[in-house]
Amino acid sequence: MKIIAFANQKGGQAKSLISTQFAFCLAELAEKRVAFIDADEQSSSTYTLRAFEAGNRAYQFFGGEPVKVNGGDSPITLFSADKDHLRLVEKMDDQIKMDANRKVILPEMATNLRARLDEISDRFDWCVIDTPGSNSKVPNATLIAADYVVVPCTIDAYALPVANEMLTRIRAVQQHLNPKLKLIGLLPVRFKANDREMVKHLKELLTFQKDTVLRAKIGDRSAFPYAADHGIPVWKVDRSAAREAAKELREVFDVIGSKVGGF
Repeated sequence: MKIIAFANQKGGQAKSLISTQFAFCLAELAEKRVAFIDADEQSSSTYTLRAFEAGNRAYQFFGGEPVKVNGGDSPITLFSADKDHLRLVEKMDDQIKMDANRKVILPEMATNLRARLDEISDRFDWCVIDTPGSNSKVPNATLIAADYVVVPCTIDAYALPVANEMLTRIRAVQQHLNPKLKLIGLLPVRFKANDREMVKHLKELLTFQKDTVLRAKIGDRSAFPYAADHGIPVWKVDRSAAREAAKELREVFDVIGSKVGGF
């Protein structure tokens, strides 16, 4: 089972939108068995994937007991967000310690997450994790457990400095805590080709982070929020504007696929 996280410590970066559409892509187009963990207490992904609700909960992955999986026949198995329980998870100890031989001892919540994911690995081809828009314990533990991470980011003066901080965190995790973690890249989202400031910021970003920024991007199109609200893939939106949205999304997922060795 491959584990991919969509993460950015700033909210409003379309993590839920992209992660749920990626799950639809894996399940419907690539015919993969998908576990979707909504680790964000805001529950946006849970809302979009509500048709796959079967009583599974995301917070259980951070505990010490094996996760029981309900509704295993569905192409997507949703582990939904539960605000109260995820807030309790955030109160768990996340201190990284060293033993007498200077070997890193990971926090309990991270080791629990790794163990729970390993326990379900035979049942699924992919696990997609949507993370909260914060620098907090849940997304940090997710980075320690994941194989891949994508950083969706709006291209503006507020979001880019935070994205750079996020990339620094990811590199620190790669170096010290999870050397198998691969950064797929920073994904420009809600991009407006006619916005001069956005175009300028993207050019600057490509200059300084050319190896990090994905060459595909997601535009600011009405079909995306419509698809999220109706719980469907964007290619099933019956609107003329959805064609370009679906094309963009497919290009993004083709790029991701090329970086993970195929779906």
